Amino acid sequence: MSMQKILIYIDKGVESSSFKEIVQSLKKNNVCHGFEIEQIDSKAILESNWQESCRLIIVPGGRDIPYYKSLKGDGISLISKYVKNGGSYLGICAGAYFAADEIVFEKDKEHEVIEKRDLSFFPGQAVGTIYIDKPFSYQSQRSAHAALIQHADEAIYTYYNGGCYFKNAEAFAPSVEILAHYKNAILHNVAAIVLCDVGKGKALLSGIHLEISSLSLKDSTIFDKLSKDEVKRQKLFDRLIARLLT
Repeated sequence: MSMQKILIYIDKGVESSSFKEIVQSLKKNNVCHGFEIEQIDSKAILESNWQESCRLIIVPGGRDIPYYKSLKGDGISLISKYVKNGGSYLGICAGAYFAADEIVFEKDKEHEVIEKRDLSFFPGQAVGTIYIDKPFSYQSQRSAHAALIQHADEAIYTYYNGGCYFKNAEAFAPSVEILAHYKNAILHNVAAIVLCDVGKGKALLSGIHLEISSLSLKDSTIFDKLSKDEVKRQKLFDRLIARLLT
């Protein structure tokens, strides 16, 4: 099977800034040279033969519930089958919640979502949000944080807004590998990024927005922290994409 495309999901619920930043970060990634970067919506997932040329499907940040409503049933089944047959999936923030067995989001708060999901690439709970000093908002940057994550022996400040941690991820080893931990959240040292074995394929799920460059956040109060680690952010993003493409 020829796999030559990286497909980015864009449909109801997807945050346009996450989509745009994914495209920009992919274009800076040498590993992606030779791959076509294209967008795909729920209709195309249901009606086209996208699996034949796809090497990686990416589901960006945004809101999980519209993803679920658009893809529930056949759409989710097709994505699941694609990955189990050897494909790769990257879920960022909402795309990570969407790919867990259960979402526990903003429990006992205005935006609460506590629901099971069908992809279940991560076999446990995706739980968020993880910073309690700022109320979560879909409409503004007020809940954005510079999340400090630890990857191998490197600490990196990355953009966070509403993402999850992967509860008890270590209990699912070896089929789940923890690639990074949160270091400055109220729940210290919980899993921020995981790589899940799914049949013959793999799913990389990230609670932080590793795709977002500090250069697009110059007016943000967290810009200074993020800008110092911009090169490290892009290098980590590149390494993780390489794991999904090779």
